[in-house]
Amino acid sequence: NNCRCRAVVVSHDGGETWSDIAYDATLVDPVCEGAIAQIGHTYTLFSNPAMVSARANLTVRVSADGGQTWPSSVRLGDSAALGDYSSIVQGKLIRGGTVNPANLAVGVIWGSCTIPWPFRPWCMLGRAWNVYFTRFELPDV
Repeated sequence: NNCRCRAVVVSHDGGETWSDIAYDATLVDPVCEGAIAQIGHTYTLFSNPAMVSARANLTVRVSADGGQTWPSSVRLGDSAALGDYSSIVQGKLIRGGTVNPANLAVGVIWGSCTIPWPFRPWCMLGRAWNVYFTRFELPDV
C-alpha cells in the first residue's frame, strides 16, 4: 500500500462474500486502529488519526453514501495530540435526567498514551493512558 491509506472491502450480502481490496486515498492512515459506524440511515462515520507518519490529527470523516465518498470531516485533535485508539458512539442526549428523543448525540471515545516515542512500548502497562470523550455535531454532507 503506497498511498498510506485505508484498505476497503465491501459486502453486499451481509458478509457472505467480499469485494477485492481497494485503497481509499481519502482515508489517510499511519497504520493504526480506526473505527467505522453507521449513524441512523443517513451517515457513515470513520475515525482515525488522519496522518501518514504519526498517530495524531484524530479526525472523523462523514459520508452520506455508505462510504463511497467522504465529503466532510470533523477534526478532533491536532498534530500535537496523539489519538491512538477511537470508537464512535451514539445515543440520546440526556440533560437534567430527561431524554430528548429528537437530540441524537454523536461522539468519539478515544485514548492517547502519554509516553512519547521511542518509549511507547511502556504504554502496555496501562498507567500512561488518557481517555477522552468528544461530542460533535454532524456536518452537512
